Amino acid sequence: MPLSFGCLRNDVRQQTTYRKGGTRLFSSGVGLKMNDEKRMRGSWTSEEECALVELRTAGKDWVAVATGLRHRFGRDYTTDACESKWRRMQRNAAASSEEVAPVVVPSPKAAPGPAYDELVLGWNEWLGRKVKEIQVPQAIEKESRRIGVLCDLHCPFERRDVLAAFVANGPYDTIVLAGDLLDFLPVSPFIQERPASMRDEVQHGTWVLEALAQSACTVIVLPGNHGRRILKKLESAHLPADLMDMLHLFEPQFDLFKLMAKGLPNVEIMHEGRSVRDGSRVVTSFLVQLGDCILGHPDYSRKVRMQSVAGFREWLVEWKETLGLSPWRIVGMGHTHQAGMVFALGGAEMWLELGAAVTVEGVAYATRGKIVWKPPVSCYTTLTQYKEGESWYTDFNSVKQTIVT
Repeated sequence: MPLSFGCLRNDVRQQTTYRKGGTRLFSSGVGLKMNDEKRMRGSWTSEEECALVELRTAGKDWVAVATGLRHRFGRDYTTDACESKWRRMQRNAAASSEEVAPVVVPSPKAAPGPAYDELVLGWNEWLGRKVKEIQVPQAIEKESRRIGVLCDLHCPFERRDVLAAFVANGPYDTIVLAGDLLDFLPVSPFIQERPASMRDEVQHGTWVLEALAQSACTVIVLPGNHGRRILKKLESAHLPADLMDMLHLFEPQFDLFKLMAKGLPNVEIMHEGRSVRDGSRVVTSFLVQLGDCILGHPDYSRKVRMQSVAGFREWLVEWKETLGLSPWRIVGMGHTHQAGMVFALGGAEMWLELGAAVTVEGVAYATRGKIVWKPPVSCYTTLTQYKEGESWYTDFNSVKQTIVT
């Protein structure tokens, strides 16, 4: 049953009209409180009284009591009527020398509702997910590390043959999933040729995370532009500005990807936010820096190949001090669905477009007559870094892009 705020309507002091003896009168919210209390008085059944005692002695406040009664009996209950009935029951009990169970008033800091683990169980049941123990590779201190990069799967339109080839080429020390794990098709601005529910997307995305978690010591999941489709949809619905502020404030607390990664201890979900330095790694918003390699998913693309990376790199130069970035030699980006590598700046840097792992069905919008997008190139990228002192440097000769046809 959708949440109703009927139990709070009497707290709003609004002017209301009613008739008495054929004369039209005006009443404020106070009058409504009195009328509701009279209407509810004497109409309680024994089952309702027992439920009232049960909820109140469980420490529920009056809003929770009224809501709980409404859910059980399908009637409207005001907070004033519930409190008034409770006090009458206490007075009657005192008059008849009957004992009433002590009331435990909840602390304002108490967090009502089921525990997080219970919610996760319900989540797994909704997905049809059978929770099993994942064998996570153990990190070993060494002077080299192998990194695998995959991006733009757009589940449930992922290419499983690309994922299978990527996993078979492991194991890896670190995997970077560089954006757009899910497509968020139900809130897409494009016409849907194939219906896909969020349950389908989350099921497929969870399977992908479980496969990757068993193939690397650490899996880093970056947000992509498709992950912001939900907030964009809400913004287009013209919700009140204060409500949108609350959604932006609390959105990281209700992270869909964190629920998907529950039970996968080596999967790190990155949030939008300011730069965070973690050893040799810098994480900020849509990018991660591993040693001298920056990988990201900017919402930016150009028609000419590699020009998107050039624009991304130019942005990095302007923001490097603000974000606390270290000097880099490799810049790679997803989002374009194209693949390629070039040496730039006289061979001092290597620029990469990271390809995609999405089927043509997942980019059907590109075939509707607007000749802007190119077909996706299915590939994944691998590279090896070596430690020198406290820094990690990439061996250019180790950078490899594998095309899956």
